[in-house]
Amino acid sequence: MCEKEIKIFISYAHPNNNENWISITISKIKKYLEVTFPGRRVNFFYDKEDIQGNENISKKLVSNINDSDAMLVFSSKAYYASFWCMGELKHFCEKLQKQEIKEGIFLSKLDNSKPPDDLKRECDFIVKINGYTFFEYDAEIEVYYLYGSPADPICDKKEQSSKYIRLIYKLASDLSDYFEIVSQKTKSTKHELKPGEKNKKIFLIIEPYDPFIKERITSVLNGRHYGYFVYRNLDIKNFMLELMNCSGLIIFLHENAEKDMSFFKKHKKYIKQREFEYIAHNLSENIDLNSYVNYKQAINFNSDSMNSGLSEMLNSLEKED
Repeated sequence: MCEKEIKIFISYAHPNNNENWISITISKIKKYLEVTFPGRRVNFFYDKEDIQGNENISKKLVSNINDSDAMLVFSSKAYYASFWCMGELKHFCEKLQKQEIKEGIFLSKLDNSKPPDDLKRECDFIVKINGYTFFEYDAEIEVYYLYGSPADPICDKKEQSSKYIRLIYKLASDLSDYFEIVSQKTKSTKHELKPGEKNKKIFLIIEPYDPFIKERITSVLNGRHYGYFVYRNLDIKNFMLELMNCSGLIIFLHENAEKDMSFFKKHKKYIKQREFEYIAHNLSENIDLNSYVNYKQAINFNSDSMNSGLSEMLNSLEKED
C-alpha cells in the first residue's frame, strides 16, 4: 500500500534564486529526501512567478500552504522585506498554532538577517529555530557567499565533501525524521482497542536509523496485522507515551551502536519503567540486555534469521492474548 505523499511548501524571495540556486538546491534536497525516506512520493510546491507589490495571497496559494506538511524557508534580507514571503510564513505559522504544534518550519539561512519584530510577535517560536547556514561572510569585501553557487570559494572541491552537500543531506535527514514522527503519530490514532483487547503494536529501535532494515521488519509486522512505532528523535513525553502503548519491543543495532549502547544509556531510566513480555533483538551475547530493558522473554535474531525470529516473537505474543 502506498503511503501518503509528502507535501513541502517552499517559501523564498525570487531575487535569491539567482542562477537558479534555490531551484537546484530544492532538486538536490528532494533527491536526498527520497533516499533517506523511501516509499514516499515527495511533492514540493513553490511559486515560480514573481508576485509584485502588496497583492493578496491567492486562494490557490493558501490552499497549498494548508495542504503542506512542512514549510522550507530560505531566509534572507530580501525574504524578510517581502510582503508576499511574510504572508506565506505567517499563514503557515497560524496553521501550526491552530494545531497547537511548534514544528514543521525548516529554516535555510542565506545571510545573517533576523526575523522582523512583527513576525516574532505573531510566530514567537521562529526565533528558536536554529536553521541551516548556507552562507559564509567575507568581512574584508563585505560579501556573502552561498555554498554551492559559482561564486562559492569552495565550489572547486569534490561535491560530496563540500559543506553544501553535507548541509543538504542534514536537512533532508531532519525532514525525514520529522515526517517519520508525524506519520507514526497518525498511525497511532487509527486503531481503538476493544475492551479486553491487547494492543497489537510494536516499538522499533533501529540505531542508527536504516530505512531498509525498517522495511524488512515492518513487512513482517504488516503481514501479521501489527502496528508499529519507529523511534526517531522523539521528545521524552511522546517517547514514554509510545513505549506504554506498545506490546512488544524490537531492537536492531548496527555494530557501532552496539559497541557503545548510547541509545540505551541515554534512555535507560525511561525504558526500564515498563516490562515487556517479549522482545526480539540482534544483540550479541556479551551485551547484558537485562541492565537496559525489563523483559520476561527475549528472542535473538540476525540478518539471515530476521523473518523467522520476528515471527517467533509475534507467535509468542499472540499466545498471550
